[in-house]
Amino acid sequence: MTRHTSAACYSCQQPAVDREHVPPRCLFPEQKDTHGIDYRKQLLTVPSCRAHNTDKSGEDEFLLLVLASYFENNAVGNEHTLAKVKRAVNRMPSKFRQMITGEVVPVSGGGKALPIDRGRFDREIELIVKALYFAHHGIVLARPVTIATTALRCHAESQLDLGLDDLREVEAVQGFLGPNSPFRGENPGVFQYRFRCEPKPFALGVEMLFYEAFRVVGWVVESPITAFNL
Repeated sequence: MTRHTSAACYSCQQPAVDREHVPPRCLFPEQKDTHGIDYRKQLLTVPSCRAHNTDKSGEDEFLLLVLASYFENNAVGNEHTLAKVKRAVNRMPSKFRQMITGEVVPVSGGGKALPIDRGRFDREIELIVKALYFAHHGIVLARPVTIATTALRCHAESQLDLGLDDLREVEAVQGFLGPNSPFRGENPGVFQYRFRCEPKPFALGVEMLFYEAFRVVGWVVESPITAFNL
């Protein structure tokens, strides 16, 4: 971890020129698409450089496509897909086609899934974890963050595998957070999270829930066996 001044970026410590929304603001529907309901109230922000704000708008759109289109999302996520995501895709179809890494994958039950770049997804979620850490502690998290989710499955032989490694890691982080740790967030229909950090030995666990369905965890530990039983 690295201490900073208020003029330093939450991620890289370069001079901050703006403030980044945590998570990106595009994930929160605009009132014109929600019949007047405000899902953008009291959004969390952190100081950021240009590279970790406006210059990554394409990465934010990729994250929006992945998160909002998840089939188990609540009505907020579904309506956001039919409104903002659909408008963006219609406006720049070639750009969004580049976000998909291959052909549509069949899944059990007759459904279909879009293969995406898992590394790209993890990098975006890692920035959210680092921003949450910064917001809580005022310190730049210089350590790499491990990401796991049960909402994505790995492409294997034209099917989707069970993602057992991700499931094990999600359950380990949930155990570290404990059953009574409350979720936080002013707009829980879009984003809510749980957070725990222990200083010695260092252990950080974050559980995030997007649109009340897409669950992702991030964790950093010095001693994974003692902290997370991994």
